Amino acid sequence: MTRRLLLKGLGIGGAAAGGAALLAACGETQVVTKEVPVKEIVVKEVPVEKIVTRETERVVTREVPVERVVTRTQEVQVEKVVEVEKIVTREVEKIVEVQAQRPPVALTFATDHTSGPRGAAVQWAVENYANKRPDIRVLVEPVGGDYWDTLSIRAAAGTLPEMVLWDGHLFNAWRDDNIVLQLNDYLAKMDGWNEEEYYYIPNLWTDNGHDDDHTFPPPTRLHGNQYGVTYQGGINGFIYNQTLVDELGAGHPDDSWTWDDLLENAQKTTDPERGIWGLDGGGNWYSWHPLIWSGNQELFRSYDDTQFTLYDNGGSDGIQWIHDAVFEHEVAVPVAEITEVRGEFSSPFTAGLQAYYLTERVRQTARPLVQIKDRFEWSLAPVPVNPASGKSGTFWSCQFHAVTNGAEARGNVEETAEVCLYFGTEVQHRVAGVDRGHLPMWRPALETTEAQAGPPNNMHLLKQYADGTENRHRQYRIPNWVEWYQSWIALEQRYMLGEAALEEMIANVKTAAEANQALQIEEMRNRGWI
Repeated sequence: MTRRLLLKGLGIGGAAAGGAALLAACGETQVVTKEVPVKEIVVKEVPVEKIVTRETERVVTREVPVERVVTRTQEVQVEKVVEVEKIVTREVEKIVEVQAQRPPVALTFATDHTSGPRGAAVQWAVENYANKRPDIRVLVEPVGGDYWDTLSIRAAAGTLPEMVLWDGHLFNAWRDDNIVLQLNDYLAKMDGWNEEEYYYIPNLWTDNGHDDDHTFPPPTRLHGNQYGVTYQGGINGFIYNQTLVDELGAGHPDDSWTWDDLLENAQKTTDPERGIWGLDGGGNWYSWHPLIWSGNQELFRSYDDTQFTLYDNGGSDGIQWIHDAVFEHEVAVPVAEITEVRGEFSSPFTAGLQAYYLTERVRQTARPLVQIKDRFEWSLAPVPVNPASGKSGTFWSCQFHAVTNGAEARGNVEETAEVCLYFGTEVQHRVAGVDRGHLPMWRPALETTEAQAGPPNNMHLLKQYADGTENRHRQYRIPNWVEWYQSWIALEQRYMLGEAALEEMIANVKTAAEANQALQIEEMRNRGWI
């Protein structure tokens, strides 16, 4: 609240002895006085608090000794001049408008970011925010086990804390139940909020409707009803072991590389006797699905949600390419053997046994860095493109911090929204430059010198990945996304385990996915979404 002061100066007269002139003329004594004006100032504001002060007027008293002046004809006695000191006290009322102070607030924040670089970012955030806003205390509640099941149970029971790290599939599952709150009006009033600074994925933490979920490329500017502030992003990219590549005489990836170049150099860096591999069989979201999308396919589901479209428009070429790298060319660690090959490390790459890596680790470089240390030099690199389309498919997703109906019940919505914004801005700077546990979804965080400094080398490419104009997303805008995903993903994985042929896999996946999509469409009709 802005304080408004109305000042008015009122002049109030007052008498005082300002000085005296002593004249010796014709036997007369003359006393001269000077009037000194005194001003009284009254400050008046909205009548909230009254302060009474005392103002004094001082008049100085001084005795001057009698002097005797002798002339030829007479003796003249000069009278005593007295200056009187007078203290006048007046009471002045000052009416002051006092801004109402919000009482201290304690709010609870549920997250699974409790260890490693992500936990370090949260710990720093809570400690730093306590200094920034001592009137708002943030209590971290670690959520272990099956994080999403735990939050769903608490949402159903009405026992969610004020702030949670939320996810797109949970958002759409609970969107009609006032579980997480719309924040547009709150954020619009806050310093530091600028919607144009955020990377945007439709229908994940905003309600954007059917079209945004099925438009490709999707809109890039955040809009619509907003239910949180985006935080943890993930994206696929490409890293490689520079030391191993130099040792084995292979190539350093650049913008000209296609899958053919990757395969050729993976063959150069595969050494069965030493247990060294060029690639690995990877995982779906950040490895073979981007390869699928590089063929020109755009999204998982058709515009009317009836068809499963992942393998259309040359999409099947991508998953066949990585499958053949494992089973035909034998340059990639099979999915079933990755755990054995990596040993005590998180992946064959961090173990120093893999040259090239199509991976999501580009978004959390601190994790492999802890294990790699200085054992070898490594770097981000441009993602090799599909030689048929000239594209490299990109997938990304994110999680966001939401304000729940628990904050509404406890009257802490505004304070909780402020904490969400703090995590979405200042904490993102810390993540990008220091902790590096996820892809910051706030653009300014990736633009700093600290964010683009190594190790690993070429960290500036992380921003290049995020700035891509063809980044695919999960199309979360169905009521039960996890149920839909689980209906078909195991069938796709059978192909990557060598247990099914390509045509068989595609047919089985489409049948299962589209059967579930029919159920989702019926549920959307029941909810009034379509």
